[in-house]
Amino acid sequence: MSVIVKFYLVNSLFYLVFLAVMFIVLNRLITGPVSFGAPLIFILLIPVIIVVAAFFLAHKFTGSAFHAVPPIIITIFILLIPRGVRFVKKNYIPADFEELVCVYDEYYNAKGKTIAGIKDGLFKYYVRDTGILHHEAVWSKGVIDGYSVFYYPDGQKEMEGNLTPIKDLPVFFEDRVYRCGKWLFYNKDGSLRDTRIYDENGILISSDACRLYQKKEGENLYRIYELKTMLPFTGKITREAVIDDKDDYPYHTTAEIRDGYMEGPWEEFSSFDGLVLVSRGNAKSGYLDGEYTSYYEDGQIEEKAFFVMGKFDGEYKAFYQNGNLQCSIFFKDRHRQGLAQWFYENGNLETEIEYDNSGNIINERNFDKNGNMISNKD
Repeated sequence: MSVIVKFYLVNSLFYLVFLAVMFIVLNRLITGPVSFGAPLIFILLIPVIIVVAAFFLAHKFTGSAFHAVPPIIITIFILLIPRGVRFVKKNYIPADFEELVCVYDEYYNAKGKTIAGIKDGLFKYYVRDTGILHHEAVWSKGVIDGYSVFYYPDGQKEMEGNLTPIKDLPVFFEDRVYRCGKWLFYNKDGSLRDTRIYDENGILISSDACRLYQKKEGENLYRIYELKTMLPFTGKITREAVIDDKDDYPYHTTAEIRDGYMEGPWEEFSSFDGLVLVSRGNAKSGYLDGEYTSYYEDGQIEEKAFFVMGKFDGEYKAFYQNGNLQCSIFFKDRHRQGLAQWFYENGNLETEIEYDNSGNIINERNFDKNGNMISNKD
């Protein structure tokens, strides 16, 4: 057996171990803690050791480290996979799925059983900052699939029912789920607030507490139906609940509805803790058309904008809850134009971008919280 053949046989064994380790690392980065609970830094040291060993073996058996280069390139590629996964999650989740998804791991500490890094069985999720139980979910072979219970901060049940994974998504979208079957929703005092039924695709088909159903029919276009008949609704409503597939607490709307589309002035109220005005504006054939204002729960303005048939037109402003300006952007012909500014909560300028008439960036400047410029890009 030649020296080079021996080298590749030994090196292949090293890389089989490496791939197994990287599988565990990927599962830790994407799905949570590995089953044996080893610190991530020690797991990452193993691939480093293997890479060094590859150079050593290449030099010892062949007299040249060149033969270790191909495996090293493969190593770098594999190490970049987690970053690629996060990039895909952030930028390429299908828009239709975003209407139905629920995401948990970013905000909660999860406790449960893993097998080779794959979640399986009952997991309990605790709010990261407070340690309060937020919800329980059943996992099966790395995806949420089973009965789930959500809780109010005081421990009372808020809602419960089955969650099922969205079909035809890659494995790393493990926490992308929708409701199916019967769901129960409770008030803070423990009394039953609503019973809803969802079909196998997560579409709401009945609700004991709501008679009107809102369905997205295009970009910034929604249509209101009578839930029992699924026929477009016509009439005037005053602070009436209008529900969609993903609502926990339906918004209550005051508006005139014609063939399912809002026409004229409208107002929308949150129902989480009493009815609180959250937005008002004007509609034309279902599209936002005219002035629009949204509010924080304390009544402070959150956003001010102007729309033409569902598209931003003119100046858009967003505000922090303390009243300070968060950003100011001018829109024309669906594009950002002119000077746009973003501010820190303390009022200091954070980012300033100049756009041409087609929405292309001409210049960008960034500042720290004390007002010092940290970058200037032409």
